[in-house]
Amino acid sequence: MAVHDHWQHFYTTRLPTEVGWYEEDPAISRRRVGEALAHGARSVIDVGGGASFLVDHLLDQGLDRVARQRYVALSKRTVEPGGSAVMATFAPDGPERCSGLPVQRFGPDELALECGPGWRLSRAKGHRHTTPRGVEQRFVYAAIERMGPV
Repeated sequence: MAVHDHWQHFYTTRLPTEVGWYEEDPAISRRRVGEALAHGARSVIDVGGGASFLVDHLLDQGLDRVARQRYVALSKRTVEPGGSAVMATFAPDGPERCSGLPVQRFGPDELALECGPGWRLSRAKGHRHTTPRGVEQRFVYAAIERMGPV
């Protein structure tokens, strides 16, 4: 089955509250975005959010809606030197699969390296998310700061 077909089937056979990444209130993501906004951020990219309610909270904050090398390229175009991108991903000890498909897992330093030269990890925090089925999944949230030109 093609990846597109997999996700089409997945989302048409499950309610948002039945997926492993469901959070009624994405409090940690909201908090990290709020920190970025307090430091001057003007836009947010919600990558791989699926049926997340984060975008609803972001829209409530007056932000507009906006995929891996493409995300980095977009960040390079939109994050000014001194600005930062806040990213969340599966942690190194997180699940190996999501909805039946293999995932890429990153530690904070690996995530910063994925962004390429000109970016550095400024802060990171682990998070344990419990799915609606009671399964614990580990994530990492990282703020990656854009340095001056390289």
